[in-house]
Amino acid sequence: MKTFIVSVGTSVITNYKRKFQYKATFEIDEVVGHLRNAVEKKLLEETSAEIKTLIKADISPEDNVYLLSTDTKDGKIASNILKTFISGVLNNSNVKELTIGGLQVEDSRKFRDEGIKNLISLIQKIIIDETPSDFYLIISGGFKAVVPYLTIAGMLYNIAVLYIFESTDELIKLPPVPIKFDYVLIDSIKELLFRMDSEGYLRLEEFQEFISGRTDKSKIESLMRIEDDKVYPTEILILLWQAYKFKYSI
Repeated sequence: MKTFIVSVGTSVITNYKRKFQYKATFEIDEVVGHLRNAVEKKLLEETSAEIKTLIKADISPEDNVYLLSTDTKDGKIASNILKTFISGVLNNSNVKELTIGGLQVEDSRKFRDEGIKNLISLIQKIIIDETPSDFYLIISGGFKAVVPYLTIAGMLYNIAVLYIFESTDELIKLPPVPIKFDYVLIDSIKELLFRMDSEGYLRLEEFQEFISGRTDKSKIESLMRIEDDKVYPTEILILLWQAYKFKYSI
């Protein structure tokens, strides 16, 4: 059995609007009917990045599918269309929709501090709920800004990453990378990170006092960002810290 974790974009909507420009509005059933027709005629370029990838990855009715949508109106609509298509056309009833709070592009700080953290937390929950399973992280859809973090997440959690270019039918698979991450640095600053979890940030003065005299000072500084005399973890540190807590069941 396979478990597909799918980053949802809006190409299922934009492709439909491009095909039927004369329609000012659309119903979900209309879009799904068009998708069914396109798949039957093998016109996958008229569907969406997510659908193309799932079909190329040989999705079966027994597989699990998690649709991770952005915290936006279009993202949620696209997710609902995909769920209706997957369950009705691909005969897979094991599909779930999950909205990632904070994952949007209007507020960059919210994207960093909430969106990325919530994204990784959902992936962790899916891994716990569906183990044992063969996991696949589909990154063809969704915000392009999320792709680097999803790719790193694939490495951190030993998940194969699948991607397909919008204009081609070639499925690119990045298998789980046999790399072990060294969490020694994370372990040495976990006191700092727990405080950031509870307080959201550290005062610059406190942070400078913490790293004063440390031989790994520059490494720690590279994982932080400073705004208005406040110190926040970077997105990469959020990923590593989430993975550390998951690894050691904290």
